[in-house]
Amino acid sequence: MQVKLSAIVLRSTPYSDSSVIVRLFTDDYGMQSYLINGVRKKKASITPAMLQPLTLVEIEAYQRDQSSLQRLKELHVHPLLPRLQQSTLHGLAATLLAECLMRAVREESAHAELFGWMQQQILLLEVSEQPEVSCLEILTRLTEWLGFAPQAGNYREGAWFNLNEGRFDVQHDMRSTYASAATARQLAALLEKDGFVPGDLPTRAYLDDLLKYYQLHLPGFGLPKSLEVVCVMLFV
Repeated sequence: MQVKLSAIVLRSTPYSDSSVIVRLFTDDYGMQSYLINGVRKKKASITPAMLQPLTLVEIEAYQRDQSSLQRLKELHVHPLLPRLQQSTLHGLAATLLAECLMRAVREESAHAELFGWMQQQILLLEVSEQPEVSCLEILTRLTEWLGFAPQAGNYREGAWFNLNEGRFDVQHDMRSTYASAATARQLAALLEKDGFVPGDLPTRAYLDDLLKYYQLHLPGFGLPKSLEVVCVMLFV
């Protein structure tokens, strides 16, 4: 059947000389893959620039139940987000966030509330003056939707964050994996003050601990392929 959907672009992969397969997070069908023909032709109505990570789009597609690859008829970018498309740092943050979202959310079913939340986070990322920090905040908040949000309210100075249990511990449990003390302090600030402390912003070490947390709670969650390239630019 023919459907109209709102969607978030996550990844575009070449399929033939002029076609691509694009992975979208949609409002009504969750994660879906679509074949788009003629994208790399000179007069294409859908261009590669319209398929960059975290682009917000409206689409018209032919949706078939039980099919792993759908066919897309029309795609329009709405709203335009120039910084995510033109700013190097914003684009890198979008790439990392899109890849993590694609690996973390796998359901091919409606998740309207999560979709709406992600739309709002993308709009905030667009206007952020520190996209690398905003990216880490969004990835941390995403754990609430995925079912393994860190436990707030039990942090004490010098505590460590137990990645297995999602809590702050004063003493080490030898059976558990822990984030660094710096990560624990920065995470506690985010949870308690609804934002990182300006003088103690997270770095690459926080991201590494956060991705390890994802891996422990999401079986099969692989590290983003873009990780090293993105981090060289975002976390200098």
